[in-house]
Amino acid sequence: FKSDLNMGKAKSAKAAEKKRQRLLAVQAAKRVKESIKAAYEVENPLAGLEPFLAFDVNTCIAPSNAVGDKASAKVSHDVDGPAGLRSPSSAADVPADIVQDDEQPRTSDKIPVKVSFHSSPLPVGLHDACLDLFKANMSDMYQASSWGLDLEEKSSELRHEAARFLVVEAAIDTDGADANDGTERDVLAFVHFRFVPDDDDKPTDEVLYVYEIQVSDKAQRSGLGKRLMNIAELVAHKNGMQKVMLTVFKMNGGAMKFYLDKMKYAIDESSPSNFDGELADYEILSKVVGKKKE
Repeated sequence: FKSDLNMGKAKSAKAAEKKRQRLLAVQAAKRVKESIKAAYEVENPLAGLEPFLAFDVNTCIAPSNAVGDKASAKVSHDVDGPAGLRSPSSAADVPADIVQDDEQPRTSDKIPVKVSFHSSPLPVGLHDACLDLFKANMSDMYQASSWGLDLEEKSSELRHEAARFLVVEAAIDTDGADANDGTERDVLAFVHFRFVPDDDDKPTDEVLYVYEIQVSDKAQRSGLGKRLMNIAELVAHKNGMQKVMLTVFKMNGGAMKFYLDKMKYAIDESSPSNFDGELADYEILSKVVGKKKE
């Protein structure tokens, strides 16, 4: 009888613990949903970060004979690893801003630049400039990956209603540049990010997911990629996100080294490499930027 009583108590305690865990999961899901909603309601997530948004960049200019296929081929080489990114529902890309040796000497010119925030939809000229930068940096890598290259899908991704952007342009060119008139834009770099839950079914953390970061060839060697990632992390922390996440192609050794060693990211628990039998040509990386919420 005593044994049966102990067994009954154990079952009751186990049931109570399961109930507690379910309640915690419901509370966490509600908190994550509310935090993300609040982040999207912020008109300008860069407010208060102004000291970080205006600075000088050394733009590099290749010799005039570096044209045609040779110049195009150097884009992905010089960016030190364009890296593919994928959120739980979409593909995106990250070229890390690490120096590699040039095959051609380059001259530099320091210019003032400014980081601006934009919500989707982007002005036509800005959308086209970002898509062109993606094509220049990422076409070859996408074609070599299991994802393939679909520019229409990429264009639609940039137009998604949840898409948010950090855009870097020369400061002299950004004044009054929000017109939706299709005017051609000279974008030096951009970040496409979104506020998302870490899991659609059982969310526990709020995430700023970097769908893409692109740095133009002429803005390489300036530390611009690292600065933009730092700003994205500040935005995440300021807006109550727990982590910044992104995805990198395994073939992109330079980008993996940049994020793991220099930016102190780690392979996320949700990355395919953590699951037996999962074969993927990318890793999901993450970095904690906020205090764990109860």
